[in-house]
Amino acid sequence: MTTLIAADRQPPARAAHSFLSVVVGLGLIAAAIALLLNQEGFRRTEAMITASVLSLFTDGDANGAGTIVYIGIGTGSVNGLAITFLCSTVVLVTPLLLIAGSLCLLPRFGLGRVLGGLAIALPIAVASNLARYSLIALALQLFGSEGFDLVHHYLGSFLVILGLAFAIFVLLRVATGLGRRRVRRHASR
Repeated sequence: MTTLIAADRQPPARAAHSFLSVVVGLGLIAAAIALLLNQEGFRRTEAMITASVLSLFTDGDANGAGTIVYIGIGTGSVNGLAITFLCSTVVLVTPLLLIAGSLCLLPRFGLGRVLGGLAIALPIAVASNLARYSLIALALQLFGSEGFDLVHHYLGSFLVILGLAFAIFVLLRVATGLGRRRVRRHASR
């Protein structure tokens, strides 16, 4: 027996999926806003994590205090790197959360694909900024303030711009499903 379903009604599974996508999308947008509002707390945590990473690449020990990462502890030449709002990973993570949240609100994008793309894109953005911090710290220790200026203003900025662009590309590529292999079906004759 068949039943008649009105064209303006979605099947229950699709409606539930759409509701979940909207809730997750709004949650991601809210997370982006919360991250911006609590960016100083995020930068404090970022300083601690960055210090752990920098201690692997720089002379001496590294330690985070507040939003400053101190490098070269125990070497006689200690330098502090202040993680400002514009240098923070906040400015990389926030757009990714906003893009993913917006995509979840659009019925065309599957929730799993959007979250999968975000799960890949976030580490790319974070890693690019950690690489930037590492290069800045190394340049400061090896070449002094000239090395710091060159890497901080030019090389590091270029690296982060590329990292963010690649992260957005990956997020969109996965979310749209364009990276999936297309299977061609041949009609048997």
